[in-house]
Amino acid sequence: MLRSAFFAAALSYLAGAALASPIAPTFTSFENLPGATFGGSGIPTDPTAITRFTASSGDNITLGLAATPRFDSEPLGNDGNGTYFAKAGSKTGGPSNLLGALWNFSFYIHSDGAGGGTLADLGLRIFYDFDPGIGTNILELGILGGPTPSVSVIEGSENLLFGFLNDDSLAPAVIPPLFDSFDPNAAGEYTFAIESTAEDQRVAINVVVSPVPLPAGLPLVLGGFAALGLLGRRRRRRS
Repeated sequence: MLRSAFFAAALSYLAGAALASPIAPTFTSFENLPGATFGGSGIPTDPTAITRFTASSGDNITLGLAATPRFDSEPLGNDGNGTYFAKAGSKTGGPSNLLGALWNFSFYIHSDGAGGGTLADLGLRIFYDFDPGIGTNILELGILGGPTPSVSVIEGSENLLFGFLNDDSLAPAVIPPLFDSFDPNAAGEYTFAIESTAEDQRVAINVVVSPVPLPAGLPLVLGGFAALGLLGRRRRRRS
């Protein structure tokens, strides 16, 4: 569910992308993110992919992105380099009792206001992925983005099974991925990113989902996904 004023505002889609290519894990550090809560309590922030930069306004900006367990689900592993490991499956839980995958994507955006700018100046958008294939093209990802209210912090934790992420009627606030829908039982690789189009800055992660604990030979597992044809894409029709 939406947990910040960022999503309560009237959002507008920022069309297009700089490069029609997959997004690789991108960050300036991969570590604990002190001060972040991801909009909840008890959500782990270690490790978080973090990109820090100084905006043209002089504001110091922090973008943080992580994959986190949903409520009391099993903790996620990681490779120390921007890729998280999660198990397939779904469950209901929390005050809302909504059905969700066993893991969330969690985000944090902060400005220290040193230069007098606002987060609205950054041209922010959040990318998310329904396609279990490896290396989903950026143009096929879903997007949340648009004008941002005058706040210093935006953070939240969302689940790919939440219906609003696949609701065409919410456009331009939400642009669902081209892949039809998210299957929480599908093994594969999922991509997430936060981008500042105005500052050409990005933080990005991958989440590799497996029905069993991943063996040490991760490249062999990923190769197996490709061999099974998971690189194929189904595209929705848009009017």
